[in-house]
Amino acid sequence: MDTPGHSCSGLCWGNGIAIGRNWQRPSITRRWYFIGSRRRTSRAFGRFLSWIMEFIKQNIFLIALAAISGAMLLAEFVRGRSSAGLSSVDATLLINRDNAVIVDLRDATDFAAGHLAGARNIPFAELEKRSDELAKFKAKPLILVCQSGMRSSKAVALLTKAGFEKAESLGGGIAAWQKDGYPLVKEKA
Repeated sequence: MDTPGHSCSGLCWGNGIAIGRNWQRPSITRRWYFIGSRRRTSRAFGRFLSWIMEFIKQNIFLIALAAISGAMLLAEFVRGRSSAGLSSVDATLLINRDNAVIVDLRDATDFAAGHLAGARNIPFAELEKRSDELAKFKAKPLILVCQSGMRSSKAVALLTKAGFEKAESLGGGIAAWQKDGYPLVKEKA
């Protein structure tokens, strides 16, 4: 029978009067205990933890910056791509390939100043009242457009609840469309 402090080093079998932080009181039953190697391991681990804590103290601002940017990235990932909306290129492909219906959610004056070709004007405030005008397009893709993409994202949520499966928002709205160099159609007076 091996006892602590005798011929056993490493993992030993004995009465359980173990040397170490976790086993300070003697045990009635026989159990495995560590001698020697546990002390070396705990010292090395302690030095590693103290090195980590010192690193954190010295670089707290970099660590905070990394944590904040990681949280922002995670938030964007959780929200998903649908909140960003379609890019101008994706919207053009959807219009050309799938004959998507374009709904401009801006006021009539903004619509007259410039809109996407073939767009229908239904202001955001009237969308729920006038959603029956879009009922025949439930199976077709809908591209909802506003000035910056904020109202169109809300409109996508409303129309999705109403049963429009393929409703999409133009990410960045008309501003992003113009920035990407795509044309707008102006109404003739």
